[in-house]
Amino acid sequence: KGGRQKQDGAKMASGHTAGLLSADDFIKEDRKIREAQKEADKELGDKQEETVYRDKKGRKLDMLNEFMRQQAIREGKAVEEAKEEKEWGK
Repeated sequence: KGGRQKQDGAKMASGHTAGLLSADDFIKEDRKIREAQKEADKELGDKQEETVYRDKKGRKLDMLNEFMRQQAIREGKAVEEAKEEKEWGK
């Protein structure tokens, strides 16, 4: 078409061919790139990791264990307070 030659090696960061392209060539190439990206996303879908939470110092926090530990501390305090009330109420 029109005497234009494609440069096989020149690609942009997006994956598109660099240089002047016709609208039809660009649309075809864009569809191929999007399909390839969808396939890559499907493959990674099962491998995604859970979010890692960190404290102010950058240490990892295990949210469930932290919650359970804090809840146990609260329950322990409540039990101690109940015992104190019983002792005072004799």
